[in-house]
Amino acid sequence: MNTNTALKIFLSYFLILVAGWLLLCLPVSNSGSISWIDNAFMATSALSTTGLNTVDLTAQYSFFGQIIILLLIQIGGVGYMTVGTMAALSIHHRFSRNEHDLIQSDLNLPNNYSFESIVKIKVVLTLIIETLGAGVLYILFTQSHTEDALWQAIFHSVSAFCTAGLSLFPDNLAGFNHNYPVQFVIIGLSLMGALGFIVFSDIYRMSRHRQRKLTFTSKVILFMMALLIILGTALLFFTDSSLVGYTSKDRFFLSLFHTLSAVTTAGFNTLPIDNFVPASLFLISILMIIGASPTGTGGGLKATTVAVVYSKMITTFKQHNKVVLFDNEIPEFRVNLAMSSTVFYFSLIYTGIFLLLYLENQPFMNLFFEVISAIGTVGLSTGITSELSNIGKLLVCVLMFIGRITPLAIGIMIFNKLREEDGQSHEDISL
Repeated sequence: MNTNTALKIFLSYFLILVAGWLLLCLPVSNSGSISWIDNAFMATSALSTTGLNTVDLTAQYSFFGQIIILLLIQIGGVGYMTVGTMAALSIHHRFSRNEHDLIQSDLNLPNNYSFESIVKIKVVLTLIIETLGAGVLYILFTQSHTEDALWQAIFHSVSAFCTAGLSLFPDNLAGFNHNYPVQFVIIGLSLMGALGFIVFSDIYRMSRHRQRKLTFTSKVILFMMALLIILGTALLFFTDSSLVGYTSKDRFFLSLFHTLSAVTTAGFNTLPIDNFVPASLFLISILMIIGASPTGTGGGLKATTVAVVYSKMITTFKQHNKVVLFDNEIPEFRVNLAMSSTVFYFSLIYTGIFLLLYLENQPFMNLFFEVISAIGTVGLSTGITSELSNIGKLLVCVLMFIGRITPLAIGIMIFNKLREEDGQSHEDISL
């Protein structure tokens, strides 16, 4: 991926963002009382699949406006490049080298994957999962006498699978605090979206006997996701004093749901986030920073990137030359890319926190949490989003947009030559 490719990706998403913002500003889209900055904020939040919101979607946006938001979520979650590639494949279009690089970069695939097969699996799987999710949610919402159950089911199925976290309910999913079937469906959709399409591609190929086992990338993804979910749930369950008043069952599901919400970067909540104690907010922040998996719909630094950085740290301590993870040597350009992305990611976090602290008169932990959530495209908030000044909202918009484009684009541009010169034959890993 070269500088021109990264610029094309940036400009494409920016143009979609502007188009979405203009559509939300139309009188047919909103109640007429929404400012331009709030419309821009909601367009950015939807396209970046973040889920932070400054207004009540149901109260402030018409059905047409909600459709625009849902389309932005779908484009942001699946990727505009995926849709375009699928259309091109359907007419047997032959891709040029530049087009190939652009698609491969947008999908963030390792070298040993064909983007054509991933795109097909991605589109088909998205349609199947979102349709099934909407069907089950419709039944559950109907049973709980939810108004506009069908539209609510469709919106929340897409929002969950794309890990957007935007909800048409004013209190997000707090009204379903004890409705475990709804929680299971929502978090199940989010988890499938966050796992990434490489895992599902491996499972499909194994079922068709085209490969014998999971690839290296899938193994790392599944291990890291399981580790983060178990650790996060256990720590919240045993250490958060604000959950003491709940039964053990409710406490477990609250811990599990919000851990999964942070790890998948879905951003749904069944409990007001400011109810958690500061230590839990910090723990959730760490989970949001790590985030989901590559080629999925989630954000964050990516679990595979963290795994490679950890392996590099251990290698350095042991004074070894080769970085090895699960008995697989990591290509040098991937190690450099992971280190570069991590440094850049934390630089964004520190810069965002400093600027928001300078601009806003809010407690440090609330602003810290807001920045992490914005850059990680998570959407969890302590409730201060709507209280930010216009310049503060604009800053959060920038952070959400950068979080969607991902710091990997910077790293890829820096280490492009290293990738071209690296002729090693070991299995690649996606970051």
